[in-house]
Amino acid sequence: MEFPLDPEQRRAVEAAGVSVLLTAGAGCGKTGTITARFMHLLGKRDAPELLASPECRVQVGRIGVLTFTNKAAAELRHRIRSACEREAEKHAALAADSERSAEAARYWQLVSFAVDGMTISTYHSFYERMVREFADMLELDPDVRLLDERIAAGLKREAARDAVRERLTTQDPVLIAYAARHRLDGVVDQLVALLGLGDHQTLVSEIAQADESAFCERWLSGWYARVDPLADRLEALLQEIVAFPATGLTSTWIGKSQAAAEALTRIEDDRYGALSAAVRALPGPYPKRPGLNELLDDLKTLKENTAFDLMQGDLKLLEQAAAETIVLARMVETARGLYEEMKRRRRAVDFDDLVVKVRELSAQGVTPRGRTGPIFEHFLVDEFQDTDRLQSVVLQALAGPSFGHGALFVVGDVKQAIYRFRGSDPEALLELRDVIPPEGHLSLASNYRSRKAIVEFVNILARSMYPDLPDDPSLASGLCTQAALAERPAAVDMLWTVPADGGGAPGAQADADLLGSETHRAEAANLAAHLRRLVDAGIPVGARRRDGEVTNARPGDIVLLSRSRSHWRIYEQALMREGFQVHQDSVGGFFRRQEVRDLVNLLAVAEYRMDDLRLAACLRGPMFAVTDETLFMLAGESFRPGQSLADRFWGEPSAGFEGISATDRAMLERARKILEELHRLKAQLPPSRVVRLAIERTGFEAIARATADEPERALANLETLVDDARSFDRDPDFGWPAMIRQWLSDLDSTSRFDEAVVDAPADRIRFLTIHAAKGLEFPVVIMPGLNSPSPQRTGPYLIHPKLGLITRSRTPDESPDGADHPAMALATLAVRDDEDREIDNLLYVAATRAMDKLILSAVFDPAATNKDGSPKTPAGPFLKRLTRAFDLNTGRPFVPGPETPPEVIVHRFEEAPAEGTTTARRGR
Repeated sequence: MEFPLDPEQRRAVEAAGVSVLLTAGAGCGKTGTITARFMHLLGKRDAPELLASPECRVQVGRIGVLTFTNKAAAELRHRIRSACEREAEKHAALAADSERSAEAARYWQLVSFAVDGMTISTYHSFYERMVREFADMLELDPDVRLLDERIAAGLKREAARDAVRERLTTQDPVLIAYAARHRLDGVVDQLVALLGLGDHQTLVSEIAQADESAFCERWLSGWYARVDPLADRLEALLQEIVAFPATGLTSTWIGKSQAAAEALTRIEDDRYGALSAAVRALPGPYPKRPGLNELLDDLKTLKENTAFDLMQGDLKLLEQAAAETIVLARMVETARGLYEEMKRRRRAVDFDDLVVKVRELSAQGVTPRGRTGPIFEHFLVDEFQDTDRLQSVVLQALAGPSFGHGALFVVGDVKQAIYRFRGSDPEALLELRDVIPPEGHLSLASNYRSRKAIVEFVNILARSMYPDLPDDPSLASGLCTQAALAERPAAVDMLWTVPADGGGAPGAQADADLLGSETHRAEAANLAAHLRRLVDAGIPVGARRRDGEVTNARPGDIVLLSRSRSHWRIYEQALMREGFQVHQDSVGGFFRRQEVRDLVNLLAVAEYRMDDLRLAACLRGPMFAVTDETLFMLAGESFRPGQSLADRFWGEPSAGFEGISATDRAMLERARKILEELHRLKAQLPPSRVVRLAIERTGFEAIARATADEPERALANLETLVDDARSFDRDPDFGWPAMIRQWLSDLDSTSRFDEAVVDAPADRIRFLTIHAAKGLEFPVVIMPGLNSPSPQRTGPYLIHPKLGLITRSRTPDESPDGADHPAMALATLAVRDDEDREIDNLLYVAATRAMDKLILSAVFDPAATNKDGSPKTPAGPFLKRLTRAFDLNTGRPFVPGPETPPEVIVHRFEEAPAEGTTTARRGR
């Protein structure tokens, strides 16, 4: 169905003579706008002409569409093909009366045939095309091949191991001390991760060449610039406070003041330490004394300054951290050289190389208008907020002289940038905006997804989170059906489960066991019971239906969105107790699935026959189901002392296993035959064929179908494992052994490899991570656990936006309350700012998935206060964002803005439901 363009969309589609940076708000029809722009370039016009003259049409092959995922590229290709076919049909209906219409019908029919040959692809697919076309200029083999990501990951790990071994041969004391804290395997993991980041982010090439003392000075210069102005103010203020007349003050306060004065006497030897000690000596409560109160208020303000946090950095750790950072950078450089050699021998490049190689081409003056003639006159680029600065530079170079004059049509929204963990940098979009002419800065703000009340709620929330985006327009309600505009039932619910102790939020100690806490289970039970009541009463949905029909939501219309999967089991159990069925769309959980672990353990034994741990897991798994008693007898000392489980399994005839039942002896013999066959065939057949044979010989598909919680997903996951094995088929130098090593590493590290995608049944409530829900929409969205705290940052290093790689000088178990070195303090502050922005973006993305109903739930008492009467601060970052915009007791916004404040219904649950009943009080 063809939808009419609104004025904003039409302005973007018809823009001429200027490149466009289109800020596309959530639900504002960006995919349809990109499709319409493509069609406009091809010549589609509105009545009366309907088709532009030939000189005003861009040739089909001169338009390139770039997006991030294959799914998005396929969707755009489908939409463009459908639009061409509709145009052909429209003109064909008029062809009998108009030769011009007959010509237009033929044109659009030919264009529709050509859609499959158009460049509508991911960034990497396009970069690969460029690298192949200009391989000789890059000194690459004309038949250069792109390494599969799994093969590349294995090669990186091999290169990282070799780099560590090479450094260890020098007996480097810095590496030895570093490895003692992080383990050698941990250092290898760090190198692999750093190899996956661009050098433009980590700056390891520059750091590897640095002199240690100069490197320290570079770190310190930024730290001094942030800390010194505060230190000057703080020193002057503390001197005034300790000099304040003691007459009439309590002995307790006088003692504090004297302790602060004593700390200040050490200021010549250790200025920052002395100032910090003086501040620590002056905790509240403060005396009520005119003059002194004002000074102490100023002290409180300075303590809240981020520069005061930076001041806590331990200067004594700086040299150690600098030395470790340089050594780690040098090992990355060594590993990169080894990895490059591995790729050269294979005549291959990886995905990361593609961007770098295309940058090299652009530096040599090669653009799409290079030696083979024009490739593209127009680039249509989607989801640009998920790129980084390097890709922005490449895109600008490829656009050539027409960069600002119509060559680019870039769509993005910094509020929806949620892939920082993949290296994306939304600042690239803002920087691109600065170099595109102002007349090309356009926006889409009419939301065609959600009810008016949800749009208003999101706008109020966004204004509290994004005050630094003054040019970013608020969303407008684009839907006009009665269901979309209806004020009732309320579109937003807030559900607060009050902790049993009356506190405002779980404390830091409770958070360590949040998953198992009764309070958290109470939230899940309250949420499930509330949803049961809503579904039984009927949740009207249909805001987007053009026919205006309203129906009641089915379970398949409901989705639970969260940042991670960590609490899903609690909500799943609570929903099932209320009679709901659930479906989990797991992202990154492939190697956590039991069927995957069982099959990998079996294949690992075929490679490592003497691995007792894998053998035991294999035998007691569902493929052989050997009992624990039999395993104990097989592994016990009753046979030959000194032998391992594997010795006995492979060496003893099954008939000689005394005390083991005939059934288990037969199963052990079956296991041995299958494993021996796989061990023999792994050297003869491609890895994927061996994996397929393992499934067939064990009858694992039938076992999974009978035992798995979700049989369809289990079977799909087995097929995914076979598909992954095919990537190792294609590399004769890196086949079966590397595949097993990679899979075992994935098991141990809980790889982010995605599970197989299966359709969600219509009768089940769906669970999704917010990242997986990006680009989707649902009638009813539930966001549970909003007061769950952010995970602690305990990684061994951070990447500073300007300083690059910086290692920590402490591990989580080393003086956890101690300060780290100044450069790490700076990096932590910079990363925290980025993380805070991404948390805002995650909340924005999740809320804007909702079409008809948004339900927010947390363990929290919005009425709870601290001892001084101030409101309790939530622990969870999502809930903290909500408290900026809304009164969580009433649901009313603090700053309504131009919209009519949306009605938000607040439900306060005083206790967990007992036998299907819940004690709740509703606020308005």
